Amino acid sequence: MSVDRSQNRADDWGMTEPSERSILQRHRRRYRVADTAAALVDAMLAVIERSTRRAIPRPRKILLANFGHLGDIVMSTPCLSILRKAFPEATIGFLIGSWARPVLEGHPDISRLHVVDHWFMDRGPESRFVKAPRYWRDCLRVAREIERERYDVAIDLRAYKPNAIPVLRLANIPVRIGYTKVGFGPLLTHPRRFVYRRAHETVVQSDLLEALGVSQAEREDAAFHLPLSESGLAEARRVLGDTSGPYRVVHAGASVAVRDWPVESWRALVERLTREGRRLVFTGRGPRDRAIVEHIATGLSNCINACDALSWAGLVEMIRGAELVYSVETAAGHVAVAVGSPVVAIYGGMQDWRHWAPRAGPGSVCLSNVVPCWPCFTYNGCGDEKCLKGIGVVDVYRAGEALVSK
Repeated sequence: MSVDRSQNRADDWGMTEPSERSILQRHRRRYRVADTAAALVDAMLAVIERSTRRAIPRPRKILLANFGHLGDIVMSTPCLSILRKAFPEATIGFLIGSWARPVLEGHPDISRLHVVDHWFMDRGPESRFVKAPRYWRDCLRVAREIERERYDVAIDLRAYKPNAIPVLRLANIPVRIGYTKVGFGPLLTHPRRFVYRRAHETVVQSDLLEALGVSQAEREDAAFHLPLSESGLAEARRVLGDTSGPYRVVHAGASVAVRDWPVESWRALVERLTREGRRLVFTGRGPRDRAIVEHIATGLSNCINACDALSWAGLVEMIRGAELVYSVETAAGHVAVAVGSPVVAIYGGMQDWRHWAPRAGPGSVCLSNVVPCWPCFTYNGCGDEKCLKGIGVVDVYRAGEALVSK
């Protein structure tokens, strides 16, 4: 078992990670074909399009873009705080998918949201043959909308697919900054080569701000910002009822089943916690999460089923008030770090936790079972998932109690 603490160490649980070199080599092998394909596409694109690199004046209107899901957008909020400090007079817009709107709607640092659903990230029920044409049609619409705003700088924060670079080019934004890893690099005025070095995603995103003259010290001083929501607080209070006192949040359902910790393990953990008198609030959304919560909590005392009972704002405020959060690989863990609540995050080895887990700090612990193939850098796992299923109940319990006792 391996645990990630504030200094990204993995020695407290009796196992160590593979060497840094072997992980980096595995990452290069995993993406070699995709990286080669992107480079070939860019070589052909460069024949017909080569953006001119130009000096960047002090930005007046900045557009950020990230087509990621909820947790990805939460990890973009440090960039907002950096830009607000560096350029207090600038206005900031954000290009996102519709699913991410609740994270940023009403955010005090954002003046305008632009929305288009990329077919690759869209989890709706339609086929990609429907989603892809709709996406390109919407790209033209949103590009015209963005062009009317007259942004002078655009930054695509996402290094991995999909990026928003074509939309930024269609919108004719004079300065376009982003990573070239997944293609469309020739459409950028200030391209940056992505070099995987096991840095956290918040660091990967904020490094792009260097092109605007933002120093490393300013980037390291970034803070998450999920503003307090009075409506979300009211939701959380309604769910908690009249009972006061500490509670813990359990978010057991990941966005995809391959990232779930076994429900039998959750049940064993929850039985132990309820025997000790812990009050537990179960969060989630949709039929799959409801089934997981029912399996875990049915028949146990001190359990509140808040699945489908909270909006995004309600979830954030429920997590903000918790003495501890248990989460799998999903947005809830990032929210916990953002609002300062202690979190035990349970991760498999399909991706590198140094990059994607809740950002390490004194209030966060990430657990994973380090097997020889860890991390494998695959989306669908191997069907065995010992990296996830091998995480012991006692390890999760001990990690949580250690955080609460600090």
